[in-house]
Amino acid sequence: MAAGTGRRTFVAVLVAMLLVGTAGTSIWLMASSGVLSFGGDQQLPGAPGPGATAPVGEGALAAAGGFRVSPPRDPFAPLVTAPTDTAPETSSTTGGETTTTGGGTTTTGGGTTSTTSGGTTTTTSPDTPAGRRVTLLEIREEGGVREAVLTVDGQTYTVRVGDTFAEDFKVISLGTSSGVFMYRDSVFTLAVGQSIIK
Repeated sequence: MAAGTGRRTFVAVLVAMLLVGTAGTSIWLMASSGVLSFGGDQQLPGAPGPGATAPVGEGALAAAGGFRVSPPRDPFAPLVTAPTDTAPETSSTTGGETTTTGGGTTTTGGGTTSTTSGGTTTTTSPDTPAGRRVTLLEIREEGGVREAVLTVDGQTYTVRVGDTFAEDFKVISLGTSSGVFMYRDSVFTLAVGQSIIK
């Protein structure tokens, strides 16, 4: 019984000595590398002096201790933005009206719209339409068959499934509040009161 107790005491003393030795070695390593400072004059290797401040560059702020810290950034702002054009002030006259702007010129007259901005000119005339506006006004039932009432560029059409209207449009299917239509080779859906340019 006494031999078992003596063996346990010996193991406990041995473990305690190992722990104390490990702790002492750790303290000696930290003190020799400058991490653990017992005096007021020691500092980390490579750290700036007590009166030194870190240089502040573009996009950085000086913080306590002379470290450079990036300013907060809006996560939704784009990282790269296009430069803004600073076109010289221009003036134009069409049909007795003059429009002067700093960033560009817009001239309207005689059915032609011309927009100039930063050296780029875009001209649109009534001979080249940008598209045809289609609006679904209502869907109703006539004699048990659904009909759609649409306008294409102001012209009203009452059509059923399979009908072709305004030359290039066709009715594919009609629901209670929306319909599926085809313009040439493209299929699109319109709800009542909705319009689209094709």
